[in-house]
Amino acid sequence: MFIDSFIKESNVSHHMLLAQQTSTLNLGVVILQTFAVLVLIGAMAWAFVRFVAPRMGMRAGRSRMKILERLPLEPRRSLYLVEVDGKSILVGVSEGSIRLLSEVQSPVTGAVEDGEEQVDQ
Repeated sequence: MFIDSFIKESNVSHHMLLAQQTSTLNLGVVILQTFAVLVLIGAMAWAFVRFVAPRMGMRAGRSRMKILERLPLEPRRSLYLVEVDGKSILVGVSEGSIRLLSEVQSPVTGAVEDGEEQVDQ
């Protein structure tokens, strides 16, 4: 009787130990699988940005347009100096419209800052 109860208790503790080791092993496998999935997602995102996006017209970090300067005229009207493909253009923007005003040939040198007077020599 004593031997039977000892064997049953040792079998129970052995089964508990196996279950605990199995759950620890399962947790390790789940963490490893999660890491592998994250690496796969990162590789797919990199491949999309590197190969697919340029073919669709999306450019990472390289824009063909830049707003060089903005001059507010009234609360809802402004002038924008915009560079498009290396050309500078002046655009008028109001609440309901956008209008090309002119193409600027070269940057203005010696521009007068606000509050300064230009002296002719």
